Amino acid sequence: MSQPLSGERAASLPETEAWVRSFVVESFLSPAEAETFQNDDDLLMILDSLQVLRIVVALEPAFGVKVGNDELTADNLGSVARIAAFVAGRAGTSDAPASQ
Repeated sequence: MSQPLSGERAASLPETEAWVRSFVVESFLSPAEAETFQNDDDLLMILDSLQVLRIVVALEPAFGVKVGNDELTADNLGSVARIAAFVAGRAGTSDAPASQ
């Protein structure tokens, strides 16, 4: 399972994206699904709502962010890339998304 990141510094966008991707692949996808999974794939078409909430519950302590109910949207949680950009924005980093 993906390990939480150290609280010493904010994770870079690529590190955040890698962590989210690893969590999704290890937690929810079969090996065959993992082979073709892309960071911009629509998670809301692949996962159910409880799986998406599991991602949120895991990333809150890993990245020191709190996701409000009004932030549980496809724009924020619709793909690995969108989740990473959302977390980076909450952490105050200005990196551009690694993939769109």
